[in-house]
Amino acid sequence: MKDEKARGERLRAIRKKAGYSSAEKFAETHGFSAATVRSAENGNRPLTVRNAKLFATQLGVTWQWLYFGDDKHPEAEYAEAVEYLKTLHPRRRAAILQMLRTEAELAQEDQQHIPESR
Repeated sequence: MKDEKARGERLRAIRKKAGYSSAEKFAETHGFSAATVRSAENGNRPLTVRNAKLFATQLGVTWQWLYFGDDKHPEAEYAEAVEYLKTLHPRRRAAILQMLRTEAELAQEDQQHIPESR
């Protein structure tokens, strides 16, 4: 919940800095739901990566900054991957997850076979 409040505060601050006096004005100008923008600003509804990308584009900031508070957050790629996975058919998602498990196992095996340096 703390993260949602912080995201909402960043969204509200950058919206105002961009010259939009209210969530409604911003939403109306860019075709968003006013309720979605208000809820994200208030931290009542989670800001999705998808909406962070849409809002950030219109506000001239990166979605990573809006979502995480900085542009160098390693979890940004993970969040983006999760958003893509959610859009896939369950069978495709399962296949990709199995591929990732296999890759992780192979990487772990590779680490076990690296000789120690002297």
